[in-house]
Formats: sequence, C-alpha cells, structure tokens
Amino acid sequence: MLRKPSLPDAETLRKRIPARVLDVARAVEEAGGECYLVGGWVRDAMLGVPSKDLDVEVHRLSAEALWSLLERFGRPSAVGRSFGIVLMRIGGEEIDFALPRTERRVGRSHRDFDVDVDPWMGFARASARRDFTVNAMGLRLPSMELRDPHGGARDLAEGVLRHVGPAFGEDPLRALRGAQFAARFGMAIAPETVEVCAEQELGDLSVERIDGEFRKMLLRADRPSVGLEALKAMRQLRAFPELDLPGERWRAALEFCDRAAARRDALPEPERTALMFCALCSELAPEEARSLLARITRDLAAAETALARLELLPELREFARAPEAAGAADEAAGRFGRPWVRRLALRTPIPTALALLSALPGAGPAPGAEKRLETLAAAAGVLQGPPVPLLQGRDLVSLGIAPGPAMGELLKRAFELQLDEKLENHEKALEWAKFNVSELGNIH
Repeated sequence: MLRKPSLPDAETLRKRIPARVLDVARAVEEAGGECYLVGGWVRDAMLGVPSKDLDVEVHRLSAEALWSLLERFGRPSAVGRSFGIVLMRIGGEEIDFALPRTERRVGRSHRDFDVDVDPWMGFARASARRDFTVNAMGLRLPSMELRDPHGGARDLAEGVLRHVGPAFGEDPLRALRGAQFAARFGMAIAPETVEVCAEQELGDLSVERIDGEFRKMLLRADRPSVGLEALKAMRQLRAFPELDLPGERWRAALEFCDRAAARRDALPEPERTALMFCALCSELAPEEARSLLARITRDLAAAETALARLELLPELREFARAPEAAGAADEAAGRFGRPWVRRLALRTPIPTALALLSALPGAGPAPGAEKRLETLAAAAGVLQGPPVPLLQGRDLVSLGIAPGPAMGELLKRAFELQLDEKLENHEKALEWAKFNVSELGNIH
C-alpha cells in the first residue's frame, strides 16, 4: 500500500473539489436530491493520492430535473443523456453528472448492456454495479459524509481488492482492471475475486480497451510484476500466450519490467511507453513480441520502437559484461569505443539505452556499466542526442554534384568516416569531399 488510508477532514476535502461542483451539490440538496462524489476519487483521497477523476452521482432527481438544474451552471452536453449521464465543463474540467443505474449484459461487446436508470434506487444498490469495493465508496456532497455499504474502507486498509457482487463478472475488462489496480496500489486480489476473473474471456475485449489497462499497469505502477503475476493467478495468460513463459524466463521478464519501471518516468514520451513494451517482451523472440504487441495495442509507432529496442538487448548485455577498459571514455577503437556509442545513439536515445542497461535481469550490469556508458556517450558528444552529419547535401551541391545516387553515396561514406573519428570537423569533411568529387567511382 502507498500509505495507511484515511479520509482527510471535511475542510481539506472541500478545498480539493471545484467550488462550482459544491455549488451544484447544494442546489441538488435544495431540490430534494442527494449528490455523491464516487469511484476512484474517493479511494485516492483516502490514499493521499491526487486525482482528477471527478464523477458525481445524483440521486432522487429525475433526468429532466437534473438537466434543468445543471443549465443554471453552464451548458450541459446531451452526449450520454440516454444512459442517465450529463457531461459538464466546470472550472476547466469535464465532469460526469450521472443518475444511478443498473446494467445487464445482453451480448459479448462492451456496448451490449441493458441500462436501467432509476434515480430512487438508493446508494447501496447503485454502488453494487461497481467493480471493487474500494471503488464503490461515495462522498456525500457538500457534507463530506462517507458512504461505504460494501466495506471498501476496510478492504483498502487491508490492501485487498474484492469484487462488489455478481454484476462484476459481466464485463471481462474487470479482470484486467484488477491486475492493474493490484500493481498500482500494491494490493492482493481476494481469492474469490481471482476465481471470478479466471472465468472471464478476455477475447471479447477490443484491443483499445486492453491497451488502456496494460498502459496503466506498465506506466503507472512501481511494480508492474504484481499485475502480471495477478494475470497468471487468474489463468488469464491464456489470452496472452506469448507471456506464458517457463519459470526462469517468466521471473526474468518480471524483473526486467520492475527495473525498467524504476527508470521509466525520467524518459519523455514516446520513449517511456516503448521502454515498458520492450520490458514486457524482453524474454520473447521477435515474432512472439510482435504478436503480443498486436494483441495489446494499436499504437504501431510505440510497438515498432519497442521492437527496435529489443534488438539492442544482446548488444547491451555484451557491453555490461565487457571489461571496464573496453568502454573507457578515451578508447576510440575496440568493440565498445566512441564509434560504437555514436552508432548506438543513432538507434536509440542514450537515456533509453541507460534505462535498458539498468533493467537487465539477473545480476544486472557489471558494477559501473551505466557510468561507463554515460561517460562514453558524453565523450563522443551523443549523450544529449545523436550525431549530426558534418557534410550536408548543400555542401556537395556547391561542389557541382547534383542530387542523386552519387551524392547519397558520398554523404553516407562521409558520415561513416565521421562516426569513426576520421573526419573531425566540417573543414576536414569538405576537404575529403573535394578530393573525392572527381573520383566518384573510387571513394577513399
């Protein structure tokens, strides 16, 4: 757990909620209704975690009465109105005002649900449709009274994810949600909930919905391994057979994910996502990795970048095992000298390479391997970015070479010489180009 959960005092809570939302809540109360802040916001408030998920549930008002009331505070959106949901932009945030409802699955798609809106069903019954008890609490507005008919506060204190009731099993996404919640909050999943999750068919889910849950697990959890272990306990690796690895490889993949997560947040996007996708696939062959990524994301750019990072792992492992002198900053030649690190920087940003190096499982890199790589990259001038060619097309145009294969060949060869430290600056590159202009078929 992040910390012992407790609900802040009412005044502190009011400061965290937009004043306009509290104004709406007072108007609802004056109209004879009840207003609750529900879901993840309440859970996060108890954990001391900032949250922007402001979902408000309004009881004891008809849909027409709620719409009319909200019109006094802005321009409500009709999107979702048929499901008892009214969207409002308040204080720069989009907030759902929803009437209590029950849902019954009538097909295999996540849209195949019968929705029954009933403003008078009461909070206990309305909250029974939610997934886990820790997400089924409500905060009465504006009084800040906690409503917890399913024991969510107790489960949060004990670090247990427990499903609320029978409705939980109607949406297979909840198995994945359980895994990512377990990883993000360091919680254990109750045995009876594990069994319900095991019965779900994740094949009914779209790739987009799977992507959302995997991203939360990989990009927001300190230990993604907890979520992956949860999927295994649920017997849900059958939906991701590439990850159903034998013991040693499974443990290595988990370790890689957790080590990568420790370095993840220092990277910008899209490198952060590519790093974690690479970590997830670290024990897979290229085709297995491609198959798994196709199951969990439609972000082709992130998937291709992750696959490219996978190709670097054998090389980084070799670097990690190399004697220190082989990567010394003053070493220009050899397997892991400045020419090598310049070419590495063309394939991946050096901060990403450092993150991958630190995430290698088992004993990890040899002592000092990260520092060696960082020092080497700094000496080669590529710590902050890849090398830029000294010789440009405009230089060759000025020498009378028209764009075409000959120009391309000259530029390519010049860049290779530059990477090998045989062309030290722009002047030397120009001299080399002038010498080779008349000898295009015999480039030196």
